[in-house]
Amino acid sequence: MDVQGYIIRITPYSEADGIVTLLTSDGNISFYGRSIFKIASKNAVAIQPYHFVEVSLIESKTGKNRYTLKRAELLSGLEPIIKDITAMSALFTLGEIFNKLIIEKEDARAVYPYFDKGVQAIKSGFDPLTSILIFFAATLRIIGYGIEISSCVNCGSKKDIIGVSALEG
Repeated sequence: MDVQGYIIRITPYSEADGIVTLLTSDGNISFYGRSIFKIASKNAVAIQPYHFVEVSLIESKTGKNRYTLKRAELLSGLEPIIKDITAMSALFTLGEIFNKLIIEKEDARAVYPYFDKGVQAIKSGFDPLTSILIFFAATLRIIGYGIEISSCVNCGSKKDIIGVSALEG
């Protein structure tokens, strides 16, 4: 199976192996990466945090939805921002927001376009803090946190809404 996405997390599994989480337009996928921490690994260059990659995965014999990395190809790296500490920090902040708030595959699927646009905005020179705030607000809305402004929370009326009360939701 070939998929494209962003490397969101790499967890060491043994001395040279790791478990990689990839955010795709269909949600997140985790897979086993054999020897990805070895310098001589053919996949080491591509399997780095926040790289946009295409990976070829093979389904494990041990169970359904368990995959092992066969090959990885780097489609877009961090070259445009590698020397900008603010942009790099913003990129890692997007990843941490995702890692801490997104649990369900459906939420990951819904968040993907915002993550992709956030990464592209940061790489193109857009204000990193604004990118973080937009992504954070979109993520909170997707997981069910947000301000209700379409109707009154007390009476349900959709007319004559004149204000927002933090105390009443």
